[in-house]
Amino acid sequence: MRRLLAFLFLTPLLLTGSLLPAQEAKQEEKKTEAKVYRIPYRITPVYHVLARVKINEKGPFNVIIDSGCNIVIMTPSAARQFGLGGASGGKLDKIEFEGGPVILNNRVNINSPPQTTAINKNNAEGTELHGVIGYDILRHYKIDLDYSNHKMTWTQGGDDAKAEPDPKAITVPFEMSGSNHMFVKVHLNGKGPYRFLYDTGSPGVVVSPKLVQAVNKAAMIETLEMGGLKAEKVPVVALTPPNFGGGATDGIIGFPLIARYRTTMDFKSNKIIFSPGSYEPPFVTWAVMTAKPPRQPEPAPSAEDTWGIVVEKGDGKPGITLKKVLPATPAHALGLRSGDRLLVFDDTWTDTVLDVDWATSKAGLGPGVGAKVLRDGKEVNLSSNR
Repeated sequence: MRRLLAFLFLTPLLLTGSLLPAQEAKQEEKKTEAKVYRIPYRITPVYHVLARVKINEKGPFNVIIDSGCNIVIMTPSAARQFGLGGASGGKLDKIEFEGGPVILNNRVNINSPPQTTAINKNNAEGTELHGVIGYDILRHYKIDLDYSNHKMTWTQGGDDAKAEPDPKAITVPFEMSGSNHMFVKVHLNGKGPYRFLYDTGSPGVVVSPKLVQAVNKAAMIETLEMGGLKAEKVPVVALTPPNFGGGATDGIIGFPLIARYRTTMDFKSNKIIFSPGSYEPPFVTWAVMTAKPPRQPEPAPSAEDTWGIVVEKGDGKPGITLKKVLPATPAHALGLRSGDRLLVFDDTWTDTVLDVDWATSKAGLGPGVGAKVLRDGKEVNLSSNR
């Protein structure tokens, strides 16, 4: 049960200590031309959306992208690396996301709650977890998340009217609480509405025991409705969620439901757009309830097998040296050359052999793949569109 609480309540139990000032949270974005970023992410063994950031030019650090969190939280071990060791919080000069977005002068809470400690101790994510990215940063973007892909699309600014609506999409409104948490109105088996936290950081759908007549048990909801969205056969776990955000919390909308769809979180208009998706989420809630170990991530094919790249061992500095680029391969066609220092491949930082293997295995072999290398002391951008 401790593992279940650690995984399902990772975010809600972190949230009550530090809140954004109301004026800072409601500050409007200046109108600019749309900036679109593709943020690489990985679905972890316990079904979190894990991205990477560099903070104050240090890192990269592994962070959960979490709509159920209202702030930015980093662990003390990470804080020691980026210069806030020993502090309970402060300002970060620079947060750079893998894929391009840069946030300047953002507040951070330095915290090491039992949930994060337990996850790292058990290596439940398959790698060390350094923090959580919440509403404080997410609010600046319109975020498109498709679990069948390996990148999120973050859009900042621009004219929403230019976007072509998806005729099959369903729009669900959400409200921001006074503590800057996302809540949606939910009907369960025709009853409600109930107040649920919308939480991309929760690997399960949590329902208050009073609504399903069960405690600490897995259950199946026949119908779950949010606005015009109606989902059937939704696996849930009956646990009492923490109350926060100025009212009772009846449950948490998490991975097993969200991952069924391609979703767009639009913080400017307080709505979530659900479009048909192709990803089939597993019943992770039941796996956790029965104390089954988290799934192990499958190793990525080598960069040599997929793109014809042979790399040297990482040296702890940004990038990795290409030992060999095989002829008549996608890497050679892209313009990579032996001796290049590969800094970025397909929007992914390439500082280790595993980074290169993962990036090349996820990248398609057609147009649209790019790379940044250090060659003869100069940065060179390469693109398969050329």
